[in-house]
This record gives sequence, structure tokens and C-alpha cells, in this order.
Amino acid sequence: DPSSINSVDPMRIVPDWRDKFPKTNLSGGYIGDRAPLCVDLPPRVFLTKGATFRFIGGSKLPELMQAKPEYLNDESFVELELSLASQLRVALCEGAGPDCKSQPPSNEVVLPSTLECDAVECDVDTVRVIKVAEGRYWEYVRLPCVELAFFEDGKELGGQHRKQTGNEAHYSAICADPKLPVAFEACCGIQAATARMFNIFDDERVTYATATERCVAQGGDGQCDYSVIESPSHKTGFHWTNNTCDTFIKVTSDESTPGWVALVYEASSGILQHVDETSINFFPVIWDDDDYPRVDDMCSGSTSGCEVIEDGCYCPITVSESVVYDSMPTSVEHVLSTLFIGAIDPSSFGSLYETETGPTTGIIVHKKVGEMGAVFDEHTVFEAVDVRSGRTFFLRNIVSTVNAGSSGHSFRNAPHFMSMLPSETDIRDAQYETGKSKSLLLLMH
Repeated sequence: DPSSINSVDPMRIVPDWRDKFPKTNLSGGYIGDRAPLCVDLPPRVFLTKGATFRFIGGSKLPELMQAKPEYLNDESFVELELSLASQLRVALCEGAGPDCKSQPPSNEVVLPSTLECDAVECDVDTVRVIKVAEGRYWEYVRLPCVELAFFEDGKELGGQHRKQTGNEAHYSAICADPKLPVAFEACCGIQAATARMFNIFDDERVTYATATERCVAQGGDGQCDYSVIESPSHKTGFHWTNNTCDTFIKVTSDESTPGWVALVYEASSGILQHVDETSINFFPVIWDDDDYPRVDDMCSGSTSGCEVIEDGCYCPITVSESVVYDSMPTSVEHVLSTLFIGAIDPSSFGSLYETETGPTTGIIVHKKVGEMGAVFDEHTVFEAVDVRSGRTFFLRNIVSTVNAGSSGHSFRNAPHFMSMLPSETDIRDAQYETGKSKSLLLLMH
């Protein structure tokens, strides 16, 4: 709508204009530091304590997430409607009358406790817009979380049409972490070139595992290397395939941005430009010992796996996670300076964790109960209060490291709020990133 465009106000948030890549803060870290990872959110997180929903009246499309306008006039649009027995529906309809059609007392509902799933709620990975009654919809607002820029075992995603005549691929592929619910399924039958969808509601996102389970349940083998999705174009998006992805970095030797990297995906189809081999979307990373592959040392030599390119080095990457603490930390300051990956409050998971409090530091340690009992491991969460801000942080006991080939050079994995997938570039996450940036700036004064 041209009338809604403001050419003067620079504060208007347009997600498509937002830089998707990791951004540093003014303290030597990243804006996304200490936020929980989206991949760590529990199954059906929309039913857990603290899940937030906002009333959007008669609109069946979300306001904080992307949605195709064609759905508005689509009479075949499949909605996610809750059953009368749903605990979530009861929570959302409280105070809205017996038929749930009255104006709710509040336009926002935050679940005070974790609910049991009911019917279709048990079969989905996440939700977008929920129908509780005719003309009454609620949008799910996922909590702030980040993705790590680098991951292993990625899967290729494709659009509705992946191959043209002569098997020439469209330049529409991208890679994604298979553990994230960010794409649609692509189930192939006897004719492997054509794939079908078995979504529960339109515009639904699922993980790779859920997509595979649905395909198998329909008599298929799972995801496939399809050519086309059998569905109206507006009901498709990015779809999982069974193709793997490889991740590389370009390391610049430019004097103005030394050691900055660009994220590059390689797959069987043409990759979207912002993450293909021509990308010039460089961003700073925190190299261990402030050292990185350089052109002047031939990118760490012929055995490093890196190669010299025109503007720097081109390296394959691996990602490793390591436990930081095997005993109680000695100070809050040390915890805050070594742990950067956030976590959800473990109390949301009931008896899965045992707690222990440091007698002198006040640090609360949440240790997950496993076969070996409650021990310090990668599942341990530290609860610590930052005295400067008064904020309480929940931090995972791990550090994620990106290794540049076998060069011996590595850097801390970089978090980002905005998804690399164009279909997941949501105003919700742009607002989260902006809010986090503002809060960090206020702490500088």
C-alpha cells in the first residue's frame, strides 16, 4: 500500500531490507549473544510455560510473520482450528464467552504453565495462526531466539519448480538446519520427479524429521530430489529435499575488513545469491588468537583444505561443540565472559533438572538428570545475575567453534536473529534484533 510508506521516518522496520547476517555489538561480542538457540526450543514450544499469543481478530493471516496475500481469497485455505477439548483453546478463550466470540479481556495471552497437546496440536512442530471460533484468530509469537550461522549436516531446500527442461536447476535453493521447522515436506511416489505435500494446515513449517515421517506414513521413502511440487504455487514455499549441503567460508584479506568471512553454501541446485560462491556479504567473526587463513601464507598451505581465491581464502568448515565447565564456576563474571549461548529457564521442564547453588557466587546450576545422574555436561544450564544490568541469564554449558578446514584456525560460531531463508525473514525477529541492540546501547551509558 503506497499510502503506508513513510519516506522520512527511518525507524520503520522492513524485514526484507534487514541484513540477515550476524552483527557485532560494542563490547567485542555479538548482538545475539546469550539468547537461546531456536534449535534448542523444546518440541511444541507453543504449549510450554511462557508461550505468547496475540489476538488478531478476524484475520487468518499472521502480522508478525510472512504470509502470502493469495491466502486471503483462497476458499480452500486449511486453517489450524483447535478442538473444544483443547487446553490451549480454553486458555485463549478465557473471558471471551462460552462460544469464544466475545472480545477477549486482553489482546495478549501468556501461558502460566505448560499444557498438554490435543488432537492436531500433537502432530505439528509449530503453529502460526490458531482459530478458536468463527472469525476469532490468535497469532503465536515465538520467543526471541537465534540461529548459529554455521551448522553441519545441512539439507538442501528448493522451491516449487527445481528443474527446468534439460535438468537445468533454478537458482532458488538454499540450505537449512534439519532440526528447525522452517520448510514444507516434499513427498515423492512412484513418479519421483513430482512431489506432494501432506501438511496439516496451509503454510505449515516442519522439521526434516517430521517431513520424512509424513512421507513414510503415506507409503513413500521420505524426502526426495524432486522437480516440481504438485500444488497451487501460493501453497508452496521452501521444501525439504534429501540432498545434503556443504558449507564454506570466504575469508577476506582486505585491509579494511581483515579476517571477515562470507557464508557460502554448495548444493546440487543453484544457491540463492546472498549465500552462493559470488557472495560479498562479509561479516566480522571472533577468531581464536586473532589469527586466520591469509593469502600471504597461501591460506595456511596446501594441506589445510583452503584455497587461494581472488579476494582471500576459500575454506570448508566443520563445527564442534565443547563443554566449558566440569565443576561449579568460581565467579559470575567468569560465567558471563565464557558462555554465550542462552537457554530457556529449566524450571519450564519440571523434574528433568536438578539444581545446585554456589555458596559464595549465588550461581544456580541446573543439571539435567540422565543415565549417569545429574552431572556437568553439555545439557547443564547456569543461572547467573549480571550486576550491571540486574538481568538474569540462563546460559548453556557449551561453546560452538567453527574450524576453517584443517588450517588450525577457528572462531566462535556467530549468532543471528534474522533467518537466511527469505520466507522466514519476519518482522518479529527484526523487532527482537532491534530491541536487543537498543538494550545493549543503553548498558553502555
